[in-house]
Amino acid sequence: MASFDSSRSQTSGGAGAKFSSAVGQLTQVQKIAVGAALLTLIAGVFMFSRAGSSQQMAPIYTDLEASDAASVTEGLTTRGIPYELADGGRTVLVPTDQVYEMRIALSSEGLPSSNEGYALLDQQGITTSEFRQRIDYQRALEGELAMTLEAIDGVESATVHLALPEESVFVDEPTNPTASVLVASAPSAPINNDQVAAMVHLVASSVKGMKPENVTIADASGNVLASGTETTGGTMGGADGRSDITGQMEQEIANELKAMIGRVTGMANVAVSVRADLDLTEREAMSEIYDTSNEDTGLVASERVASEIYTGTQAGGETGVLGPDGAVVAPDVEAGGGESSYEKDDAERTYAINRTVESVRDAPGKIERLHVAVLVDEAVVSEEQIAAIEQLVSTASGIDTERGDQVVVTRLAFDTAAEEAAVEAEAAQAAAIAAESRSSMIQTGAIALIALIAIILAFLSTRKARREVSTPIDLDALKSAPVPGAAAAMAETDPTIIDIPPINPVHEASQSALDELSALADRKPEDIAQILHSWLADEVPT
Repeated sequence: MASFDSSRSQTSGGAGAKFSSAVGQLTQVQKIAVGAALLTLIAGVFMFSRAGSSQQMAPIYTDLEASDAASVTEGLTTRGIPYELADGGRTVLVPTDQVYEMRIALSSEGLPSSNEGYALLDQQGITTSEFRQRIDYQRALEGELAMTLEAIDGVESATVHLALPEESVFVDEPTNPTASVLVASAPSAPINNDQVAAMVHLVASSVKGMKPENVTIADASGNVLASGTETTGGTMGGADGRSDITGQMEQEIANELKAMIGRVTGMANVAVSVRADLDLTEREAMSEIYDTSNEDTGLVASERVASEIYTGTQAGGETGVLGPDGAVVAPDVEAGGGESSYEKDDAERTYAINRTVESVRDAPGKIERLHVAVLVDEAVVSEEQIAAIEQLVSTASGIDTERGDQVVVTRLAFDTAAEEAAVEAEAAQAAAIAAESRSSMIQTGAIALIALIAIILAFLSTRKARREVSTPIDLDALKSAPVPGAAAAMAETDPTIIDIPPINPVHEASQSALDELSALADRKPEDIAQILHSWLADEVPT
């Protein structure tokens, strides 16, 4: 165990000595280059690591209440999930790859708690009172209806309040349930009448016993969109409905005319305005016409005829009648019985009269007057083309001069400053985005190039510093030659020795070789030790 620790310390010490020796042999310029390369490499790795660590965020919940947002963020903090808040705290964003996982995890805890619908009933226990059960059911139903209404395009949020009468055996005629709905629409997509009608029927159909006229809908501005006191039966939806129908018709005619004229002038060089006066009154008429097929006899629908005939002899004998005073008048005994007859005809006839019932219902939307104004750019339309355009507009829109319709086509110079400014702004924005992208790419490429160059320079500098110069050495001459300086030392100790042989070039080479060996021993002591060990092994007698 001790030998192992010693060898490990020797190995680490040898590596440290090699590193120190390699660093010590570098010049000042090389050290600066290596340091710059290392700093550049570290900076590049740091920047790339930060760029790679930036996470893309996605919303996990939107349109949250303040309490729900606090609960959701607390749940994310507990799990160590990074999050961001947007839209004034109503939207919570988490990393894209964790959206669905966190949504499921938070839902298992009942978050968010607002408008959770029928999930609210899952929290009821066996000890829940009847009153609490009824209130929870009403809250759950209100939450489900709110979520259903929010699924409609243009509805950002919805709040539903229900008034459900309590059922009782002591009430003969229970009151009908009512509902009030508060909706907030998107500014870019206001709620139209069709959507309001859909919301009314959705709410009324979702609650037992509720009628559409018992549903009231209002927007966030306080405008009543549907009132329970109003009925729609067979009308066009009141003033708002009439305005919508008129505006829709005007827009359709204007779009068709602009598309037709734009094929010649270009869509940017024409403007069309249409004003329509519509008769939206709904009329229904019913008439009955009676006709007799035969004026003399008529048409018999049913007939009943009865005939009675009687023939016989009058009765004879002592018969009589009562007189004025009540006494019996004596009969004429001399008169005998005679013959008599009786005949009766009875007829009952029913005459049928032709009856025609006609019901006529006029559809609303009759055009009373139509006014069309067309504006074209004088730069692309000549004066001679005005008449042709006017004739086309009159034919396409169904202009009737007897009805009072009018068509006006005018040539004027268009102001294109706003469009040019918008195009320039869009081009400038695109150029800025492209420039930013190019700058980012250039910056990244420059950092990578500098790091690569620094690494190459450091590698070349280190390689050059560690390069060895090999000089051939004649070991035999080195062994046989006297040690330089030995003669001078002997002369100093022995004055009798005065003849000093001249310096031989071989001796100079040997001295140079010794210097090189000394430097080599300083750089690589392990190699020198191995060479000496091999020499000693060769000189050991066998």
